[in-house]
Amino acid sequence: MDRRNFIAAGLAAAPVAVATPAFAGRAAPAGVAGAGQGWKVLTTRVANRDQFAPATPPAPGARLALVRQRDRRYDANSIQVQAADGQPLGYLPPLGAATLAALLDAGFRAHALRVPAEGDALQVEVWLEGDLSGVAGLTDVA
Repeated sequence: MDRRNFIAAGLAAAPVAVATPAFAGRAAPAGVAGAGQGWKVLTTRVANRDQFAPATPPAPGARLALVRQRDRRYDANSIQVQAADGQPLGYLPPLGAATLAALLDAGFRAHALRVPAEGDALQVEVWLEGDLSGVAGLTDVA
C-alpha cells in the first residue's frame, strides 16, 4: 500500500469530529442541543470497549462521566468514559483525548452525552463545562 492510501485509510479510521463554537465565556445558546451543559467540543465513538465487561449501552441522551487515567500504560492522555453508575464503558480515542486531557488537567470539567449511532457503536458528544474566556487562543467568532 502506498503512503497516500495508508494515510487516507488512517484518517478514515479515526471517526472524530471537532466542533468550533464561539466560546468567550458564554453559555451555550438556548435551543442548541446540550444548552445549559457547556460547549460541545468533540463527537466520537468510544474506543476499547472490549477491555471491560459487556454492559447494556446507555440510552441516547444519557450523561456519561469522563475520568482522566494518567497512569494508563498505553496512553498517559487517556480519558475513560463511564456510565452514571461508574461502570467503565471504554476510552475516548487518542486523537481527541490529548487536548481534552490537557484541559482537564488544568482544572476544566467535561462530560459526555450518548448520541445515536449505527450498529453497536457507542458514540458520544463531549461537552466542556464552564467559562472558557480565560483560555488562551480562543476567540469569540459569533
